[in-house]
Amino acid sequence: MINGSGFCERLESLDASGQARLVSMIESIVTDPTAFPLKEFRRIDEKTHFDHAKQCDQACYLCLQRYGNQAYHGLLDWRLGLSFLEALHDPSFRCGLDGSFQSPSLRDWLTLARRYATELATRYRANGEVRNAGDLVAFRLDRSRDQWALVVHPLWDLDNPSGVFQNAIDDLGIQPQFTDTFELARRQVSERERLVREWNR
Repeated sequence: MINGSGFCERLESLDASGQARLVSMIESIVTDPTAFPLKEFRRIDEKTHFDHAKQCDQACYLCLQRYGNQAYHGLLDWRLGLSFLEALHDPSFRCGLDGSFQSPSLRDWLTLARRYATELATRYRANGEVRNAGDLVAFRLDRSRDQWALVVHPLWDLDNPSGVFQNAIDDLGIQPQFTDTFELARRQVSERERLVREWNR
């Protein structure tokens, strides 16, 4: 069949357990640490002690990047992909809003959020500051101004904050600007410029 329709038919067909193959595949992807991709993405090599997750915060040639997909390297993010699949697999998955950051996609998200915030707040001759805001991370570029940015997950609804997201806003005591880890990791300069524009309105 043309244009991948055969693959689509295969994915919707039932496996031995009576589930659609696509559903079984997603379940395996997000719950089985002994199979691909979790086995590789969260792997620590016993001989060399190489920890893929510590070395790769978005994508690398050991996981998602290939010569043939170079045009998309800036978009690839194995943690974000896993979060999306976890949301498809489990309707109760809240992507950290419930304060649980133990899933395979979120285990080190707070560490990365702090790292990205610190990089932005201390580069470009900024007199910045990073602080906790509830369970989340906030930063400002100028300590003399009460202008804060709150680091959020790319899948969170910015118009309807809840859980740790709302708690962080309450803890700051002001309405912050929001910036997500996807933007901070990839487009730091343009994200800094956007935040400055919003604060100077």
